[in-house]
Amino acid sequence: MDSIVARVLERILYDTTLRGALRAHTSLIHEKLDALSPDFRDEEAYARFVSHSLAFRSAMEPALQECDVWTPDLLAPDLARDLDDLGAAPREMSVKTPQFAGLSAQLGALYVLEGSSLGARVLYQRALDLGMTPDFGARALFRQTQDKQRWKRFVALLEHAPDIDFDDARQAALQVFELACTAYSEPDREPA
Repeated sequence: MDSIVARVLERILYDTTLRGALRAHTSLIHEKLDALSPDFRDEEAYARFVSHSLAFRSAMEPALQECDVWTPDLLAPDLARDLDDLGAAPREMSVKTPQFAGLSAQLGALYVLEGSSLGARVLYQRALDLGMTPDFGARALFRQTQDKQRWKRFVALLEHAPDIDFDDARQAALQVFELACTAYSEPDREPA
């Protein structure tokens, strides 16, 4: 564990790009979130993943719609349709909409959402293996996998955004990862 902490500290101290700073600052919590990644062993487990994803995206997306330099990919409507396809009701969870004041915080938060499209490629294949399709149960994952250049465009934006407060961006990214960990680790509760 000490070598991991040393590696993270080294990246934080010496990586001068915003992307590098965000990656270094969130690497430990990113690993925690990856460990919560579903195995999709059956349709019920997949439906839980979609339900938790819907709770997370429903909280996050309204907070980032006002960003002037990037339009987030709004997946909550597709997730709701996917959940309906699976015959599952949305679960009530304690994830609340955060506030991200200023461009630096917005870009930090978007770093996490946009980066999720990279993992979506693996998850989409798992969903296909369960019998899901782009038109049934896996709309949101399918959409995340379609624009192969989106992440590159976003990274270019990160690297060329003027007057970014790295600390605000790092704190926002950390907050979003924490919200995701909460969403994906909470036990399911039926709506009240």
